[in-house]
Amino acid sequence: MSKDRLNINKQDRAIIDSWREKNILGFEDNGVNNLEIFIMMAGMGLKEPKPIKSKEGYIRYEYINTEDKAFLSSILLGKKIENNEDIDLYANEEKTYEEAEKCATSGIEIFNKIVLDSGYDTELIEKKLLSQLDFLYQTNVGR
Repeated sequence: MSKDRLNINKQDRAIIDSWREKNILGFEDNGVNNLEIFIMMAGMGLKEPKPIKSKEGYIRYEYINTEDKAFLSSILLGKKIENNEDIDLYANEEKTYEEAEKCATSGIEIFNKIVLDSGYDTELIEKKLLSQLDFLYQTNVGR
């Protein structure tokens, strides 16, 4: 049976629901959809992908538009390609989604730690995220 949706860990749904309930980063008020949250979490977990322990369907493929597919594809395409690897593997949609799920799993864990350490204070969460972005920029671009 082929997959028809992106998955998350079953227990992560309750975590994401709590972010919405507390309106973390305006997730609820600004109408942030599940795919936008998934992509954000995948970006946060890019460096340390983790396997999903207990899968639960989260986003049906039919709701993923071309722009979103490009974001998800950048996850796998952005990884270091070894000389002996087949570049076509990196253009495989199924592999792309599997890697995105692993990255999102890690990202949910990372972001939830920030949320909990901040006591659900959105202003503090924003400051921590901006500080991380500034660090990444200074490390990779600016000097």
